[in-house]
Formats: sequence, C-alpha cells, structure tokens
Amino acid sequence: MHELGVTTAIIDQISDRLATMASPGAKVAAVRLEIGRLSGYTAESVRSCFELTATGTPLEGARLDVAEPPGRGTCQTCGQAVDLPDPLATCPGCGGTDLTVQDGQQLRVLAVELAADAEAGHPNATGSAPTG
Repeated sequence: MHELGVTTAIIDQISDRLATMASPGAKVAAVRLEIGRLSGYTAESVRSCFELTATGTPLEGARLDVAEPPGRGTCQTCGQAVDLPDPLATCPGCGGTDLTVQDGQQLRVLAVELAADAEAGHPNATGSAPTG
C-alpha cells in the first residue's frame, strides 16, 4: 500500500509548514487534496491512511476532502480529446492506444484550513496554506 508512504509525507509536509507559519499549538481543521484518477492512488486508501498517520500530529481529527479529477488525454492516432477512465483506456473514436495523458495523474494539496482558535491573533494563519 504505497498510499501510506505518500500520506505520511503529506502530513509531515503540512506539519512542517504549520510549525513555521502558524502559532504554536495550531491545529488543522481540514485538508483538501486532489487525487487524479490516473495517479495510482485511491482516495479511499488515502483517507484510511490519513486517519492513522494523523494521530498525534496537528492534523489529528482534521477533515479530509478529496477531489478526484478524471483522466483526460489526446489520441495521437486521430487527434481526438478523450476521457481516460483508467490507464489502459483506448480511444473511443478509433480504438487507438497511443494516448497522451494531459490530466488525471496529479496528487497535490490544494488547501489547508486551520482550526478557528489557531487563526485568531496570528498574522500568518490565513486559513489555508499552500504546501508546494
């Protein structure tokens, strides 16, 4: 389950950023992730790992919101833009397999929302923090 490693890395990255951008003891209320359907990661597994690996961190108890954009690509045989439901999809127009993926492989943190008590009175606690 490679989701455990990537989820741990996400939690570590957010915790490190929180330590430099928010007041001591700040807690995370929510994390928004984008996990493309062609990324090789499943939202359900990341959710399970998140709950486990967030224990004892500022992210413990945080809500995890996950957007799952579909795969999109272009058929190099006929030039048609195609939806790619999975990595082994074929072009619905010509049946071609020479597809260039353009979207759906991403795994990224979109936003981090701090708990309301962490935001009060701290100029760097904006409610959401980029993590890239």
